[in-house]
Amino acid sequence: MKKAISVILFILVFLIVTLADVLASNTAFKLEVTAPSEYSANPNINITINVKNINLTDGMSYVSFRLYYDTNNVVPVIKNGFTGDTENRTTFITNCPNFDTWEVIGKLDETRGFYELTFGTEAVSALKTAKNDGDLIFTIPFSIINAWQTSDDLHFYVPDEYVEGGNSDLSEVEVPGLANDVVITKHIDIPSTVSEENNETDDSISNVIVSDDDISQDNISDDIVSEDDVSDESNTEPPINPFELADGATIIIVEGFINGLTDNTTIGQIKNMFKGNVSVGGIGTGATVSAGGETLTIIIKGDVNGDGKIDSKDYLIVKRTYLGTFSLTTIQLKAACLENTTLPTAKDYLKIKRHFLGTYNISY
Repeated sequence: MKKAISVILFILVFLIVTLADVLASNTAFKLEVTAPSEYSANPNINITINVKNINLTDGMSYVSFRLYYDTNNVVPVIKNGFTGDTENRTTFITNCPNFDTWEVIGKLDETRGFYELTFGTEAVSALKTAKNDGDLIFTIPFSIINAWQTSDDLHFYVPDEYVEGGNSDLSEVEVPGLANDVVITKHIDIPSTVSEENNETDDSISNVIVSDDDISQDNISDDIVSEDDVSDESNTEPPINPFELADGATIIIVEGFINGLTDNTTIGQIKNMFKGNVSVGGIGTGATVSAGGETLTIIIKGDVNGDGKIDSKDYLIVKRTYLGTFSLTTIQLKAACLENTTLPTAKDYLKIKRHFLGTYNISY
């Protein structure tokens, strides 16, 4: 019996390892996160992120991720220079295919302890996209609080759920990647012949363990869709006007389009805009609202890719459209042209960028 159980356990372990290898091999790219293995009285440490195993058509033109840090023990060294109108566009970039076209777009949340960063290029030239290991390397510095006194391990997390990238012409976007976490321990006297650099990575799937001491529930709930945010295809008897607006509704219906919604609106909030029952098929640009055999299409200004959010991906898409290297559909153009122009302007993509960074509010 014991022998049979041992055989079964061996087979299960083998299958799990094999599945992990298959998933890793099919991943579009991997972020190799490295740091010194130990720290000492020197308060300065660098977290290095190297984009590897890129498997995107004609190379990578953007990569996004969140880097969580231990707010009790470290503080970011760079707190600005990548979020304003006059920022240094190459902040954090140690290496990239072309420093004239690559830029960083990001924000820092010191309360919850993370950087949210996107590195991208508006160029579609094969010479300016990343294809090989080492083409994209980012260095993010931190300072240890009371380095002389603390003895805690320093934890840095890059959750897979926030790791994504896109290819050269953006025909492949929001493609998921993998990343690893790193832990830096207190310095221990060791022979000088032993390297203090830790370049070992953890390639396991879903390797982020969240506890009450690590990341608050708020940190990981931003992109979770509630039961209210799923498609609702209920059928009801249509009223005389199936899209009669409720008192206090902030939307405007014009020629079959719903305008006036903001990003991060839920399906429940959309339903509450109407007096009667409606079926809501999504929360972003291009989603539909149906009732009485009629259908309206949602337009959210700034939400070009239709995920219901205004973020760095929308900025890159609109900027490329402005530069003539990307084309949008008619519905996407309605979301991209904030001032109802025929094509996006430079002001449009700058407003989208500032909205994402929290220094401007896009309104209909």
